[in-house]
Amino acid sequence: MIERGLVDYDQGRNLEAIAWYRQALAAEASTDNRDDGEAQILWGNLGTALLNLGRYDEAQAALKQAAELARRTYGEGHADYWAPAANHARLLHLNGQREAALREFDALRRVMPDAAVNHDAWGAIATYADCLLAQGDAAAALPLLEGNERFQQAKSAKINSLRRNHLRLGEAYDQLGRVDERASRARRGVCGIQRQRASRAAKRAWRRPNAGRAFS
Repeated sequence: MIERGLVDYDQGRNLEAIAWYRQALAAEASTDNRDDGEAQILWGNLGTALLNLGRYDEAQAALKQAAELARRTYGEGHADYWAPAANHARLLHLNGQREAALREFDALRRVMPDAAVNHDAWGAIATYADCLLAQGDAAAALPLLEGNERFQQAKSAKINSLRRNHLRLGEAYDQLGRVDERASRARRGVCGIQRQRASRAAKRAWRRPNAGRAFS
């Protein structure tokens, strides 16, 4: 059931995915040997599918359940809790419950390490920064995004992740009226992505002939 739900979700069939996720959750609830870790993932998947259909109240309830299960299963200091907790706070924000959302983000940040040195915290902080930008608070979002950028550069993040953070940074600079800095940062971002592509291409080119020699 879980796999069928994932297949339907990946192909954009959210209604069908929701039906499979709910069947899987019902089966999980009736078993004697429950796996709350798996149930937490299912609730998160269900919430995301509901969100895609604009069913915000139902999505909020599902994501809240995912975050609560993750908290009980892993604890607030565990990385598997941070993403569902951040997703629930983001949905509160989308639903216009900004004060409640920001309280949840503040509580989450108190139990996470610095986003600049931890990938899971980085993702939760990026979600927080998105909400800050959405409400026009670029001054609060900017240091978070700059910290994320330093983390990405140090860890050679994927190109799409770099692009997303550059877009967030550009929006922050726009809101703050720092147009020249945005242009400069955009140029550096493009150069950084080009260097990363060239480095990966060189590694692939090195592996191919060496792989051939290894079996010659």
